[in-house]
Amino acid sequence: MARTILIAEDDEMLMDLYSSAFESKDFNVLKAFNGKEALEILDKEGSAVRFILLDIIMPKMDGLEFLGKIKKNDLYKNIPVVVCTSLFNPEDEEEAMSLGAKEYLVKSQNTPTQIIEKVEKYLQ
Repeated sequence: MARTILIAEDDEMLMDLYSSAFESKDFNVLKAFNGKEALEILDKEGSAVRFILLDIIMPKMDGLEFLGKIKKNDLYKNIPVVVCTSLFNPEDEEEAMSLGAKEYLVKSQNTPTQIIEKVEKYLQ
């Protein structure tokens, strides 16, 4: 069974980096460049998505708003979500965890390989 991950990240360079890294580990990667796109993808592909890697600062709908919406939806609330953001902000971390994120990672402190390792532990 394919391991499908949804990556919500507005930085195109980082999206390419993360998606290439996950694809090299046999993940099927769905890409969203903001929270609104991520919701649309879930509406189409939601039953296939096993994991969400989520940026916070994005246009149209930020990661925390997206997280709040999916955790209230019975179809998506059990999909594990790891927030992966550029800046460490204790308030954002507290909010992300209270909304149901599994982890809060700072991009500069984690290589793509380390992020994949963290994701894989939730898919076992």
